[in-house]
Amino acid sequence: ILPPCDPKTLPVSSLSQRHTLCSRKEAENILMKTIGVCPGNFIVRPSINANHPYSLSVLSHENSIYHFQIGQIENKYILGPLESVDLLKSKVKF
Repeated sequence: ILPPCDPKTLPVSSLSQRHTLCSRKEAENILMKTIGVCPGNFIVRPSINANHPYSLSVLSHENSIYHFQIGQIENKYILGPLESVDLLKSKVKF
C-alpha cells in the first residue's frame, strides 16, 4: 500500500503543472504522454518501499523512464541503490 500523497509537498516535479500521483505507472504515463514534457523532466513521488520513502522518475533522451530509489541516512537523502560498494575490489576504472 502506498503512503498518502500530500499535494502541498509531493510530488515534486520539473513540470509546470502539479500532479497528484502515487504510483510508478502514473509517473510513467505523465512523463511519456503529457504535452511539452522533454528529456530531463522528472517527478519525485512516494515509494512503496518503506526503506526508501521516495522514488525519482526521470525521462531520458532516449524517451525511456528511469526510476531511482531515494533513501534517508542520518538526515540526508541519497539516491539508490543503497548498497555499499568496495571500491578496492570493484572493477570500476578511475
